Amino acid sequence: MSKRNGERNSAKGRRYSLAEKNAVLKHVETVNLERGRGGISAAAEQFGVSPLTISNWLHSEGVSSRSQGSHPPVEIFYRMAEVQEQIMKAEGELARYEREYAKLKSEL
Repeated sequence: MSKRNGERNSAKGRRYSLAEKNAVLKHVETVNLERGRGGISAAAEQFGVSPLTISNWLHSEGVSSRSQGSHPPVEIFYRMAEVQEQIMKAEGELARYEREYAKLKSEL
């Protein structure tokens, strides 16, 4: 809608108080810490605020819309490799016991 002859633009959005913004942003942070992502969507649904608005608030605050945990530390990958190695070792041992069990069973 254009502004002619002193007409005001009636398409202005809702204005949020600082307390409302803080509550929404706190919810985003909490959800991102718990789940790793999805804070903006969860807050938009719970508070009825546009995801784009929330994203703009985060950017204006200098906060990334991604959670801090969205890129796991390298140590997690090292630990995953160790656990995978232990699983493979245990599966090998299990296979050995299954063969022995089958042999004993066949002798019955």
